[in-house]
Amino acid sequence: MTTAQTVHIPGYANVNDAAARLGVTSSAIRHHLRAYGDLSRLERYAAALADPLGIELPDGARAASPAEAAQLLGLNHTTVYTHLCKYGHLRGAGFLQRGRVAADGDRPISLAEVPGLEPYLGGARPETAPRGSLMVSAGGLDVEAVIATIRQCRDEVLAAREGTA
Repeated sequence: MTTAQTVHIPGYANVNDAAARLGVTSSAIRHHLRAYGDLSRLERYAAALADPLGIELPDGARAASPAEAAQLLGLNHTTVYTHLCKYGHLRGAGFLQRGRVAADGDRPISLAEVPGLEPYLGGARPETAPRGSLMVSAGGLDVEAVIATIRQCRDEVLAAREGTA
């Protein structure tokens, strides 16, 4: 018959104490010790949930739970859990799904607005087309306009990063 090994966890009396203080099961504590070597991920997650005002969203709003945060951000609840464990906050979570808004509140420019490009809304794409390609040339593609648009989008992203950093 085997007995459970005694595990020393810095800052906690034992596995059950750590589980109670972090709001998880003792098996979750053991899993995180085996998988990650410490409890830092669980501690970040517990700290994010400990705020009495709720979980802060990237836009400054608050959510009462990770499930509500996932719904408001348009993400899967697992994505929210993973982001909270990894970083302890939701800044940047779902950024690509929500899209970006220019600093002055205008809608950002997309490649669909570039003269000579139009969205491909047809059925199945030919196997020779790149899998991520949703644009096709309508003829008369102005390469300089495309490059200028890409540079403008890059500049907007860099300006937004500087404003939030």
